[in-house]
Amino acid sequence: MEKKDFFQMNIDIWKKIIDVQMHFNDMQMRVRNYAVLLLSAIIGVAGVSMKDNMISHLPFFGDVPLASVILFLGAGIWLLFFFMDYFWYHKLLYGAVKKGVAMEKFLKQNFSHIDLTGEIGRSSPVKIAFFELHSSMKMIIFYCLGFVILFCLAFATYFSYGRTH
Repeated sequence: MEKKDFFQMNIDIWKKIIDVQMHFNDMQMRVRNYAVLLLSAIIGVAGVSMKDNMISHLPFFGDVPLASVILFLGAGIWLLFFFMDYFWYHKLLYGAVKKGVAMEKFLKQNFSHIDLTGEIGRSSPVKIAFFELHSSMKMIIFYCLGFVILFCLAFATYFSYGRTH
């Protein structure tokens, strides 16, 4: 194999690695988009059920606002989105990024300007006060905030029921 063909083959492999990174990044963004859509829908449905004073009878709990049930279930579903995003697509993206970094290290020997994966990795962290947040922590914060919103609203609606009736 000629040197030119060898380099072209490796450039094509690098391009495919970048395509795979883009695919998993897109999948993560879709999961988060659906999660936010779900969060909005759950809060909306819970709000309507509260407005209409809908009650659910649960064993061991008795009569509780349907909004509380909806919001608690929503918090559980929100966690399922987190698990799919973090433990599935994020791990796959991370693997593709590691392979991209390794390929770029190899290609830099002849093409010093090929460093997309490395540059994205260096540009991604965000500094807030004394903390440097990388993609994993940013994702955890995103899902924690959604969970806290749903969980706090669920408790608020649950404990407000006795006060209004």
